[in-house]
Amino acid sequence: MLAPLPLYALLPFVAMLLAIALLPLAWPHWWEPNRNKLLVSAVLGLPVLLLYLVRGPAALVHTAGDYASFIILQTGLYVIAGGIQLRGDLEATPAVNTAFLSAGALLASLIGTTGASMLLIRALLQTNRERARVTHTVVFFIFLVSNIGGMLTPLGDPPLFLGYLAGVPFSWTLRLWAPWLAMLLSLLALYFGWDTIQHRRETPAARRRDHALVEPLRLHGGSTPSGWPGWWPRWRCCTRPSARSPSWLSPGSRSGERPGRSAAPTSSPPIRWWRWRSSSSASSSP
Repeated sequence: MLAPLPLYALLPFVAMLLAIALLPLAWPHWWEPNRNKLLVSAVLGLPVLLLYLVRGPAALVHTAGDYASFIILQTGLYVIAGGIQLRGDLEATPAVNTAFLSAGALLASLIGTTGASMLLIRALLQTNRERARVTHTVVFFIFLVSNIGGMLTPLGDPPLFLGYLAGVPFSWTLRLWAPWLAMLLSLLALYFGWDTIQHRRETPAARRRDHALVEPLRLHGGSTPSGWPGWWPRWRCCTRPSARSPSWLSPGSRSGERPGRSAAPTSSPPIRWWRWRSSSSASSSP
């Protein structure tokens, strides 16, 4: 058995956390390219790699196998969720936003926190684009959908999946439903109260735009069986007829378009996970 590592062996890990937290604030433009992120990771990871090559090469090989399994899982979730596009612009009331967060927290244990976050974040941001006070919504989305929601299965959170690879039974995490539910309900109640206050502080003009510019939620798959329409399945969860708002964050949308600006209704094409199709060259879906 290997001797315990000295305390200073934690320094690269601490430096990595500090780099992730501080570099985007201190040098935001330098931090933007992925090349620089890779450089920081390589510089801080190299001492750990050399340490394990000297102390325990077998442990390094075992860890590399677990890492490969983890990356395969994350890639699968990324590909599947990236092939589904949920678009729409509902009225951004506290109840609607809370429903988004609740659905995401439930989905996170089924398709992973990565898959649930990718699936819902676009529609959530589109729904709240007429509002000015939305920062707290994104923060609670990270808490509930990107973290706590994946607590019930090894598919949900990376640490649970690593435990499964180490021999923990797949269904063991289901016994955590009580703390999962307690945290979920507590944060949802806190969010609902906070969002209610922030919603009342929105300007009357913003609330009128949010009420008028409603686009039903539509679910577009990246690829479908041969002979099936490319827009299948489509889910309409809002039946109140209203003007369609501009497709924010969508391919072909005009940059700098202000929320609430009227635009002609457009049909969004199906997407594929590896690239966005240009809306100008896509045909209208039925």
